[in-house]
Amino acid sequence: MALLVTAMELLDSSSDDDSVSGAVCSDCDDEYDDACILVACALVRDDANRVPGYESIIGRYHEYEFKRLFRLSRETFDSFSAKFKTSAFYPRAVQGRQQISAEKTCLIALVYLGSQISMYAIGDKFDVTESSVHVCVTRVVHFLHAISDEIICWPSSAEVTRIKNGFLAKSKGKGPRNTIGCIDGSHIGILTPSESTQSYFNRKKWPSIILQGICDDRNKLLNVFIGFPGSVHDARVLRESPFFARAIQECEDNYILGDSAYPLMPWLMTPFKDNGSSFPTWKKELQ
Repeated sequence: MALLVTAMELLDSSSDDDSVSGAVCSDCDDEYDDACILVACALVRDDANRVPGYESIIGRYHEYEFKRLFRLSRETFDSFSAKFKTSAFYPRAVQGRQQISAEKTCLIALVYLGSQISMYAIGDKFDVTESSVHVCVTRVVHFLHAISDEIICWPSSAEVTRIKNGFLAKSKGKGPRNTIGCIDGSHIGILTPSESTQSYFNRKKWPSIILQGICDDRNKLLNVFIGFPGSVHDARVLRESPFFARAIQECEDNYILGDSAYPLMPWLMTPFKDNGSSFPTWKKELQ
């Protein structure tokens, strides 16, 4: 409010000094005064009524509650926020209001990315402005993009052995051996684009883009490919992805499991398709 008070004092002093000339051009002075007040008011940011200290309560969350809200274990979050804090995406010094901590920045971004809560509601919960929530989300998303190649990568030989054992353990020894991953597509909802509108509508009749992911036995992503319109079939997305060209080299003598939307390949195992009356016979023989 100090800025507004100063502006009003300047206007008062100006009107005293120019009382004679102001009588001649009072309309001009009134317009000038109104403009000055509007500018001063625009520069003043009032604090909204919020409940401070929400992040201090987070420390008392049970591990299950923490992971359900932020989609990360507490251990993973601590490592993630520490890495973000030392990155170029977290500013070292900011003029003006008190800087939001790296941990709080990450918490805000994770809530926004992992839920359907509005930026306004998140700001109200964390005692920050809506614009600050936007800044936090932007910084964390850029940071995640920068480190994505370190996190989402194809496993080493030692990791491949562990993954195969992990899949075999999940199936209690009955599943396909040499399985190193599972592939599937996921539709990410978007606003309807202004161009090629119909191509973005998926089979469920809402606009989306497709994310193709390959994950290991622990649900860790090993490879992702995203961007095709929602109407495109999973098999075509696979064929157009960079992974398809190098799949034989990456998999070697191992397999990736996929559903019936994908083609059977030397490195891609899919379910038997029911092509008619002969399928029940096969099933009986296999049993």
